[in-house]
Amino acid sequence: MKLTLILFVLLLIGIIAALTTLGVKSRSGAAAGLVAGKLTDCPKQPNCICSEYPEHNDHFVSPIAIDGRKSEPLINDIRTTLVEMQATSIAEQPDYIAATFASKTFKFIDDFEIRIDTTSGQLHIRSASRVGYSDAGVNRQRVEQFRKLFMNINQR
Repeated sequence: MKLTLILFVLLLIGIIAALTTLGVKSRSGAAAGLVAGKLTDCPKQPNCICSEYPEHNDHFVSPIAIDGRKSEPLINDIRTTLVEMQATSIAEQPDYIAATFASKTFKFIDDFEIRIDTTSGQLHIRSASRVGYSDAGVNRQRVEQFRKLFMNINQR
């Protein structure tokens, strides 16, 4: 009985150490960025979603229609939405915004990227975990939260 308890505690310590190490590892690196003017495609792991590649059903999320809005007020609304969502950092380039979010427990970093496509009148979004395999649907939930808040800002 005592040996079982010791093994359980050691296993628990090992799991916590591994998660802490992954959390620290996720803090290095950067958003995937643009490739040939589009958001980077998702890897095979189920911890990423993106609106740029509808042929990848498991990773696809619909883009957000912006209906001919001008870039400057649009960027302000995107920035306001990300601040409301408590993004931990926001970086901007023309027609591209990258933000990060940190999980509460182990401070895992997730990247949230938006490409403004004025030609098609859409915001393309990519949300991905930097480490690990699964995200338990967190990135999809984050995109839907962004969509809802962004639409509410537009109606104010």
